[in-house]
Amino acid sequence: TFTSTDGSMFSIADGATINAAGDFAIFGTGSATSAFSFFSLDTNTSFGVAPNVTVGSGAPASVSINGTLIGGTNFTFTTQNNSPFLRLHGNVSLNQTGASALVSLTGTSTINAAGSFLSMFASSPAPSMTLGGSLLSATGATITTTGTALGVFNGSALAYNTADQTKPFVKLDASSLTTGTGFGGDFLNVSGFGGAAGTTVSTATFNGPLLLATNGSSVSLQRDVIIGSSGATIIGNTTDPFVQVNGSTLTLAAGGEVAGLFNGTDMTLNGPLLSVASTLVAPGGIADISNGSRLLVVSDTTPVVVITGGSHTIASDTAPFPAAMFNL
Repeated sequence: TFTSTDGSMFSIADGATINAAGDFAIFGTGSATSAFSFFSLDTNTSFGVAPNVTVGSGAPASVSINGTLIGGTNFTFTTQNNSPFLRLHGNVSLNQTGASALVSLTGTSTINAAGSFLSMFASSPAPSMTLGGSLLSATGATITTTGTALGVFNGSALAYNTADQTKPFVKLDASSLTTGTGFGGDFLNVSGFGGAAGTTVSTATFNGPLLLATNGSSVSLQRDVIIGSSGATIIGNTTDPFVQVNGSTLTLAAGGEVAGLFNGTDMTLNGPLLSVASTLVAPGGIADISNGSRLLVVSDTTPVVVITGGSHTIASDTAPFPAAMFNL
C-alpha cells in the first residue's frame, strides 16, 4: 500500500521519454492512492510555492510501450481532486505497439477515479494516443468514475489500431463500470476544438468494437454511451457491432441515449451501432442526431441495432418531452 500526497503517482512531463519493451507497472494485492492522476503525461507543468515555482519547458513528452502500462490483480487504485486515472494533456503522445491491454485488471481489482478513466485534452497542440491492444481489459473488476469514462477533447486524436477487428477497445468480463454525475457521465465523449487556430476537431478511430460487456457485467451511465460534438469524427472499422452487451446489463439514466451526435459530428461504422442479447435501459432512445451531424452505417445490408432476446426499456422518457427511438 502506498500514497502520493501532492502529485500524480506517475508523472511524465516536459521532454521526458519512456520506451518500454515490456510492461510498465504491475501491482498485486494492495492499494494505491494518488492525490491527482495515477498516470499523467503533460507539458508546461509547474510545481512549488511562489515565488519558488518551477515551470516545465513545454517540450513534448512521450511514452512508447509494447506491453501493459498499468496492471492490477486484487488491487485498488484511487485518484483524488477531480483527477482522471489516465491523463494526457498538451503536446504529448502515448503509443502502444503490442497486443496487450494498456490497463489490465483481474481478481477483485477496483479503480475509483475522481474524474474520468481516460482524459485527453488541451488547446494547442493536443495529445494523441495510438494503441495496438485494448485500452482496458477487466475481469471480475469494479471501475467507478465521477464523470465521463473516456474523454477525447480539444482536438485530441485517439486511434485503436488492433489487427484483430473482433477485439474490443474496452472489455468487461464479470465486471462493473459506473460513471458519476460530474462532467459528462457518458461512456465516450469526443468533442471540442483545438489546434493553434482553434479549428482542429477531436477524432476517435477504432479498428475493433468500442465496448464489450459480457458474463454478467454491469454498465451504468449517467448519460449517453457515445457523445460527439463540435464537428468530431468517430470511426468504427470493424464489421462487428460497435457496442456489444452479451449476458450483461447496460443502464442509462434519464435522458440517456446510445448515441448523441451534435453540431456537425460525423460517425461512420462498418457494422451495427449496437448489439444486445440481455438487458438495455435507454430512456432517451437509441440515437439523437442533429445540427448537421451524421451516423453512417456503410453497408446497406447491415442493421443499425441488433436485439436478440432479453428485456429492454427504450425511449421511455416522457418529460420534458416524449423520447423517440431515433430523433433526427
